Amino acid sequence: MGALKAAIPIVISAIAVTLSIVTYMNSVKAAKISLWAAEQMQIYHDKDQAIYFHVPIVFQNSGAQAGVVRSLGLILRDPGTKEAIFIKWTGFLKPEGGTWAWDSNATPLSVPAHSEVPQMTQFYGAGGLTGWLPKPIEYDMYLLAWTSDSQTPSVRYVAKWMFSEKDVSAIKLNLEKTLVGCEICSLWVSRSGYAPDSKRLSASEFNELVRQ
Repeated sequence: MGALKAAIPIVISAIAVTLSIVTYMNSVKAAKISLWAAEQMQIYHDKDQAIYFHVPIVFQNSGAQAGVVRSLGLILRDPGTKEAIFIKWTGFLKPEGGTWAWDSNATPLSVPAHSEVPQMTQFYGAGGLTGWLPKPIEYDMYLLAWTSDSQTPSVRYVAKWMFSEKDVSAIKLNLEKTLVGCEICSLWVSRSGYAPDSKRLSASEFNELVRQ
């Protein structure tokens, strides 16, 4: 019994030391950046037929130190033909007057420790992508982030993005409008399989959505 009583302080001390070590290790844990995209993005062409993608992105840092996103990129890939396009990051936007206005150029984004930073992110395709139009198919979408000097992105977010026939027709019509004087004709598109359009629900649709 005496030996047990003598061992209790030792056990408690060992636990305290272990907790201190764990706390310390967590406090020096490097930044761990991840990101994900919303279920909608805005697409338009300007008067020069360059295409723009406005993608709402949430940047998350689960590490105990601040991290920096140095650069971003967007890839859309046709899973059938394997054709892929890369759209460069040009900056961030901010809400203004019921729409989105320019906020800042593509400068590094600081993400504090244990935080999430939402941003409306702009990607711009000109040159070889001038006049580009999506097909009415489901694309593989890749969001890439660089957090170091490496040429290889350190963060990848992969998703599927379906452009419907209606989406493609509307984007094409907006492109045609820019050729006759419309400065910016934009369209919001939603990826498939997430939230339905506004409509009256049948009993089965209601049960499916709320899982009753």
